[in-house]
Order: sequence, then structure tokens, then C-alpha cells
Amino acid sequence: MKIILRKTVPTLGEAGDVKNVAEGYARNFLFPQGLASPATEQLLAETEQFRKKRAKQKTRADSKHSQAAEAVRDLTLVFRLKATPEGTLFAGIGPNEIVERIQRDKGVRLSEKTVHLEKHLKTVGQHEVALTLGKETLAIKIIIEAEHEK
Repeated sequence: MKIILRKTVPTLGEAGDVKNVAEGYARNFLFPQGLASPATEQLLAETEQFRKKRAKQKTRADSKHSQAAEAVRDLTLVFRLKATPEGTLFAGIGPNEIVERIQRDKGVRLSEKTVHLEKHLKTVGQHEVALTLGKETLAIKIIIEAEHEK
């Protein structure tokens, strides 16, 4: 039976794909859960338009990601924050602060989800942080210096 996937099914394909599956699988599993629809001429035409639209969106997103990657490649950010004499910060640096600093310094707007930190940075020194932009993962340097009170 020919079907069109409405949602991505990990073992079958992505939303909008046209697949041939067993009739029982389609009627008993895919249709009741809203994962697929029977392939009709009208739905096939709509699916083709959907595919073209999705391809354009993907191309635009890839272009934006590559531009952002070029802007932040080999980037070093320096933070001056209050710290204890042992080198522990009073306030940690998280994804939000990193994204804000990149936007301020480079003019590149990123999502906090692109920054990969296991936990906030809370010590003075040099740290490497991974950024994921599309399919590319970059490492940026973050240098944290202690701010001395006068």
C-alpha cells in the first residue's frame, strides 16, 4: 500500500516521504496514530509542494549556519568578572552570557541551544566551549579573568 508520512517515523522515513508498506501495518498502526495517510493524487501533489518548500528552507538555514560559523571560527571571548582569591567566580558563565557576548562582539545572533556546556563556567582561566551550527561543530575559547576591586 502506498502511503504519505505525516510525521517522521524513525524506522520508515521523514514527514512528506512516500513509501510502500504492508496494508496491515498502514491500517493498524500508521493511520490510527496519525503518522501517515493513504497516497492520493491530491496528497501527492501537496507533498511535492511541501518537499520543495522544505528544501528551500533547508538551503536558507544551511547558508545562515555557514555564515555564522565563519564569523565565530577561531573566536576568543574574554570575560572579566569578580572572583575569590582562589579563582572561583561569584557568578558563573552560562550559554546565555556566551550568546549575548557573541552577538555584541560579532553581531551574530545564535540560539542558546547551539552552546554546549555541561555546567556553567565558574573558574578563572581558559576554557573551550563547543558550538553546533547546523552540521558543523566549532570550538571557541573563553578566557575568564578575575576583576580586582580598587
